[in-house]
Amino acid sequence: NLRRFDGPIIVTNNIGKNTSNHILQQTTTTTPPTTRTNTTTTNHAYHIPHSPFFTYISCPNLTGEILEWLGYALASRFSLPSVAFFVYTASNLIPRGMAHHEWYLRKFDDYPVERRWALIPFVV
Repeated sequence: NLRRFDGPIIVTNNIGKNTSNHILQQTTTTTPPTTRTNTTTTNHAYHIPHSPFFTYISCPNLTGEILEWLGYALASRFSLPSVAFFVYTASNLIPRGMAHHEWYLRKFDDYPVERRWALIPFVV
């Protein structure tokens, strides 16, 4: 029965997107970098994150987290607790991702134009 493997496949596939957090952690330094930066009032320099996951969306780590919980809900045959956790996670992370995307657009004049979406290409 192939249906029982759908959820674990979705979870495993999106763990890689969630590991893009280490890329985000590297975007803040206390010393001014050489290119594509924006310095805040606390002298922290922020960089535009770059990796394959960041090609079209601003927050692939949040997308991966949402898809992981969707896969978990699918793997548990949409039990009430798993669906509730998925809905809670999505309702928390979607506005957060949209706020991150808007922050990037405000702070960086040279933000990549192909990165039009916050979380889900062609949707949000």
